[in-house]
Amino acid sequence: MSVSPMSLALFEELKHYIGFEAQDAEALAWLLSKVNGKIPAIVEDFYHHILQHEGTRRILQDPAQVERLKGTLRTWLAETLSGPHDAAYYERRNRIGQVHVRVGLPQAYVFSAMAHIRRHLEAAIVEEAGGDRTRMVGTLAALAKILDLELALIAGSYHETEKFRALAEQAGLARLGEMAAIVAHEVKNPLAGIGGAIQVIGSHLPSASPDRPIIQEILKRIEMLNGTIQDLLLYARPRPPKLAPVSLRGVLQDTVTLLAQDPMARETRIGISGEDPVVPADAELLKPCFLNLLLNASQAMGGKGAVDIAIATAGDRIRVTLKDDGPGIPPEVLARIFEPFFSTKHKGTGLGLPIAKRTVESHGGEIRVDCPPGGGTLVTVLLPR
Repeated sequence: MSVSPMSLALFEELKHYIGFEAQDAEALAWLLSKVNGKIPAIVEDFYHHILQHEGTRRILQDPAQVERLKGTLRTWLAETLSGPHDAAYYERRNRIGQVHVRVGLPQAYVFSAMAHIRRHLEAAIVEEAGGDRTRMVGTLAALAKILDLELALIAGSYHETEKFRALAEQAGLARLGEMAAIVAHEVKNPLAGIGGAIQVIGSHLPSASPDRPIIQEILKRIEMLNGTIQDLLLYARPRPPKLAPVSLRGVLQDTVTLLAQDPMARETRIGISGEDPVVPADAELLKPCFLNLLLNASQAMGGKGAVDIAIATAGDRIRVTLKDDGPGIPPEVLARIFEPFFSTKHKGTGLGLPIAKRTVESHGGEIRVDCPPGGGTLVTVLLPR
């Protein structure tokens, strides 16, 4: 097991900063001797508590995964109290943080979970120490130190993993940008020539020719390929937004008009309610963003159904929600919807939602997708005022 000298030095510095010393390790070992038999019950109560929350249930859908995590938590509790709190201990804690990031567990859940375990152990200390006030105070202090150290290590792991992801994404985008330039040069221009030639051929066919539908199908496929290339270029080489005062309701109304031109979405009913704020935005970037969200909603409902759009002020931001009455999104798909090139559609490129996310974030905003218990999908877009 390899730990970099810099990481280990930081770990030792953290221990020194919080004042974790040999007597603290001894106090925790005493606590373990008293609560070792209670650890399984503490873990069961912990998971009973966190699974009351909708967000946690969405992440932890698989019962087998929950059982594995219970085993991990039992081991974590025992190691936290037993030590030794050395390089190997640090490395194990670092991996735990990486797993939390990988499964999509928000840091807020980790912190609230730690508070729940802290209360269990504090109660055990008070009970087991009895009238020995010195033992009780010393062990409570040791517990506070080690749990603070745990939170610092896990939070640091979150930060490092997210930083690595961001660097990997930047490197991937650079490669994608190079590929997009090649595609644009080698494919897009010849494709336009092919489309023009097919149109000329079609114009010479008799109106009753059985080959006319074939020509139309070829042109339709060329148009789809053009759209795919355009998505690739837009994702690989996004332009920064040109901010100007924009009526958000106006942008949404224009987007609804665009959606109505899609034959597959003409039976989709869309209502807009709420405020009409003016926000600093690039309307020409927001329209395709919202159009993609509406198209997804319409397709999820088979082109028939209702989408309710609501606009409201939320502190220093404007909140736009789009709620459809479709079947919702399976949890395993919901966890991946913003991944580039991930798609459940037969003809999808998997770039629509990643482009939408990037567009919103380039405006300093945030986008979330949830599936409420009552059904359907709820998309929330937050934009600065």
